[in-house]
Amino acid sequence: MTDAATPKRVAVVSPIFGGTFPVAAQAQRALAALGHDAALMDMRPFAADYMEARKRGTQDAQLAFFGAVRGHIEDALSCTNPELVVALAQAPVRHDLLAELRAAGTVSALWFIEHFERFLTWRAVAPHYDWILRFQKGPFAEALSEAGARNHAYLPLATSPEATKPAWPTDDDPYRSALCFFGSPYQNRIDLFSSLADRGLSLWGKGWAQVPGPLSTCVRAGEEYLDRNIERRVYAGADIVINLHSRLPGETVFDFINPRTFDVAGMGRFQLVDRRTLLAEHFGPEEIVTFESARDLREKVDHFLHHPEQRRTIADAARARVMAEHTYEHRMQQLLHYTLNRTEVADGQPR
Repeated sequence: MTDAATPKRVAVVSPIFGGTFPVAAQAQRALAALGHDAALMDMRPFAADYMEARKRGTQDAQLAFFGAVRGHIEDALSCTNPELVVALAQAPVRHDLLAELRAAGTVSALWFIEHFERFLTWRAVAPHYDWILRFQKGPFAEALSEAGARNHAYLPLATSPEATKPAWPTDDDPYRSALCFFGSPYQNRIDLFSSLADRGLSLWGKGWAQVPGPLSTCVRAGEEYLDRNIERRVYAGADIVINLHSRLPGETVFDFINPRTFDVAGMGRFQLVDRRTLLAEHFGPEEIVTFESARDLREKVDHFLHHPEQRRTIADAARARVMAEHTYEHRMQQLLHYTLNRTEVADGQPR
């Protein structure tokens, strides 16, 4: 078996756009921190070409786009000669390139950190990667097997917390709030947050300014894109971070854990999270408090707003768990163990 601790040459291929790009960058940095020769292939410069190909909507346009992408990736790979190629989410890697990698003895892996019912790109490439790492279990595992995936395993998201957590906010902090939410205005969030409009809720994220009704008074920034640094300041300035996972009509699977869960915990901040089937595998009730309904959320908000020491005790415990088990360095160690040892696993556990 290959020793995953021995330095490896790894290429990380990012998505073209979207919120999953930061995970690709975190994965590359984590691999480098672990002593591996890790290179990040930033595919974002192809975003305009991708949108143009979609606009034209012809097969020739798509072939031209993927041909350009493939040429770029091949040139980069010829320089780095990786032993392992890790693609993130919806990275534009097609089956023909994967076949070439396999023929050259290079292991390929896809870390699919998208909801499998919402984004279906995994179907076309499932049989062609050597490994697919997924942040969902159950139905997605079954669907991958049915689609012909060679090997797949559960690999949840994580965070890269700073060495020290931020100080607790002062009243003059411009990002100060009793309650905050940072993210997009999915309908399930709009419906639930309406019950908190009178509890000092602050909403941050592009799109909230367009939401009518009682939440309009809660919007702190709802037009512009807010980067990672602002997101961290929003979390650091809040007494309570509300973490409600997105949900679209028709989706039936809710077993994923979003990056916000790990990020907020890693910062040592208190959060209330909608109940997730997988959460108990990663955090205990003394580390993260969950809620099941609008009424339950409101009652817990009222309780914890008046118990700051209890909030801090729980938040400190969550941070300790993250530092011990849930950093991207931990995840990359798992990924290398699976892919380079070709270990057979079932939902993250050896068979």
